[in-house]
Amino acid sequence: MRNLTIAFMLLAAPAAAAADKSAYLHFMAGVSRERKGDYDAALGEYKAAMLLDPQSVYVRRQALNLALHVGRVAEAEAWAEHIINADPSSADNWILYGNVRWAKNDIDGAIKAFARAVELEPENDEAVYQLAGANSGRDPDASIKYLLRYAELRPDAAAETYFQIATLHGMRGRADLAKEYMVKSAAEDSYYLQPRFALANHYEVNGDTAAAVAQYEELADLDPSNRELFNHLGALLAGPAVGDLARAEKYFLKANALDQTDPDSCFWLSLIAEQREDYASAVAYMERSAGLKENPGLVMRLAYYYSQARQPEKAVKLLEDSHARWPKNDEIAYFLALGLDDTGKTKRALELMKRIVESSPGYREARMQYAIVSEREGNIGEAEAQFRIILSSEPDNAVVLNYLGYSLADRGLKLDEAEGFIRRAVELDPGNGAYVDSLGWVLYKKGRHAEALEKLLEASRLINADPVIWEHVGDAYSALGRAREAVHAWTVSLQLDADAKRVPAVRGRLFAELGKMPPAEAGPLLAGAIARFMPAGSGYASFCGLEVSSFGKSFKFDGVISYIAPDEFTFTITGPLMAPLWRIRVRGGIVEMDEPAALEGKARDGFVYWAPALAAEMKYFYSGSFFNEPGLVFEGGRRSASLKSGKKKAALDETGARLGSLDTGGGVTLTFGAYFPRKGYWVPGEIEMKVPSARLKLVIDRRQVNIPAENPLFVPAPADE
Repeated sequence: MRNLTIAFMLLAAPAAAAADKSAYLHFMAGVSRERKGDYDAALGEYKAAMLLDPQSVYVRRQALNLALHVGRVAEAEAWAEHIINADPSSADNWILYGNVRWAKNDIDGAIKAFARAVELEPENDEAVYQLAGANSGRDPDASIKYLLRYAELRPDAAAETYFQIATLHGMRGRADLAKEYMVKSAAEDSYYLQPRFALANHYEVNGDTAAAVAQYEELADLDPSNRELFNHLGALLAGPAVGDLARAEKYFLKANALDQTDPDSCFWLSLIAEQREDYASAVAYMERSAGLKENPGLVMRLAYYYSQARQPEKAVKLLEDSHARWPKNDEIAYFLALGLDDTGKTKRALELMKRIVESSPGYREARMQYAIVSEREGNIGEAEAQFRIILSSEPDNAVVLNYLGYSLADRGLKLDEAEGFIRRAVELDPGNGAYVDSLGWVLYKKGRHAEALEKLLEASRLINADPVIWEHVGDAYSALGRAREAVHAWTVSLQLDADAKRVPAVRGRLFAELGKMPPAEAGPLLAGAIARFMPAGSGYASFCGLEVSSFGKSFKFDGVISYIAPDEFTFTITGPLMAPLWRIRVRGGIVEMDEPAALEGKARDGFVYWAPALAAEMKYFYSGSFFNEPGLVFEGGRRSASLKSGKKKAALDETGARLGSLDTGGGVTLTFGAYFPRKGYWVPGEIEMKVPSARLKLVIDRRQVNIPAENPLFVPAPADE
């Protein structure tokens, strides 16, 4: 009740100025309507009050402010003229008049009105502020002068005022002064975020990324619900200027926590997961992005993640749905075709690629892939036609020149023209090993075997870990009657190759060549070729898991195996924090072994009996001693083969160039599998040993393998898995 009484007392002055009680009632009704947002009715009430009290300045001021607020400038102008004529000594009246002139875009009139208000009341902060605003677009320096005066009059508004001064300096290209006043603004009120954002942007635009990041990180603490800020800061940290993905990820995760469908944070988090090759996480982030509904680029990225996560069927399903949604999007169609091809639906892939190149003749990547898949599927006519279309507009496209030339040469077609295509590719890129190999191969197909070998060896030096090049080298050696070199080259090819279609043919040629030799000559020759891929001379160490099965009981341990050339093998079982629990070492003919505390009874007795023999066999394998056994002979045909020396026998695996099993004649058989490359050597990922009373299986931890030196056959060594 007390507050209501005060309110009526405050209204007593304008009511007394009204001509009579009716004018006052209309004025009060107008105030009430205005507060409720019924602006038209409020103005009607104010006009009624003016009719009853034509001399009232107060009513016109109230009506004028409302008219300006709702954009009824013409009415405001008439009332402004009245209040100026009625009381030209009032600074407030001149401010109102200036506002009307400004609303009518009469900037000169507004400036004169505000200046008159300042003359009448030099301390009138509102007049000074309006004078600064009116000058901002016309005379920024004058505006800055008035804003500095306003900051003196209103120190409580200094933060906002300094920011406006900074903005005006920025408009004039005065970056240093703009920065100075941004800093002043932030110092006046650290919770006033606008100048701090501007300061951070200033640092960013001017290349001071570290300062920008520092500002943005402080803002992130002050504005914990600003998703756009988190994303921007994350992108800045992830960018080339900083490259700190760990810090960037922290902010993208914050943005994503605010909205798990946020396209920006989903995109960046999936990209960071991709960098780690964590495609399961990349899929999870991208799947929930709201951007998938409208952005075909994100759809293609998710399809890529599916394929990398070994979910090709999901990739194809996504692309098929997207192709239905965006049937005219050639990129979606193209990547769908690639997915169909990857999942064995090659016929549909070719049909789709053909439609793409027919509807979009300029889509070169689709035409190129259409040609490649056609060639691979044996339709050399269609492939040749597509390659020639590309060359018609890109006659110096070395990739296409080489691809077309090699495709023809490999089939023995148009060899002179094929040679011309390939030679042009080599001229354009003489250091490209693939092109040099193609040139060697077309020369081989033309019967120029000596020239072919020269080029093929050059290619093998340029790309020293390509199975096809080494196969070609072996073929050229064989054609020249140099069987020993052919065996070595084919063995390298087989060690490198994982193509199930190619391996049998190369292995067949290798075994056929070996079969022509006396077994006593073929055995050491193949053994020497295979031995080059064993790290015997370099040494070897790895972490592993050990499974022991003996007398119906099974045990699992973690361990470390180590071979130190030329004659030391150690196997250690480890416990928590890699503490050694048990060890056996074979050095020369001496065996050192701890007591196997984890075993008891028959299992212990059997293990103690066989452990030295097993360790000796492991040393025998890693040292490569078998390949130097006297009297080695080659036995076998086109599909399977073995090397034998007395009671010792090694069966070759399906490649024909690695050991599948090794029986040293002492009652122990070792079986090898899951080979993987490391520094140019190929080592087994699994080794199983069987004896009459036990079975042991070693599973190598591929992430923890150490081979001190690279295989000298490869410089540099092929990339590890």
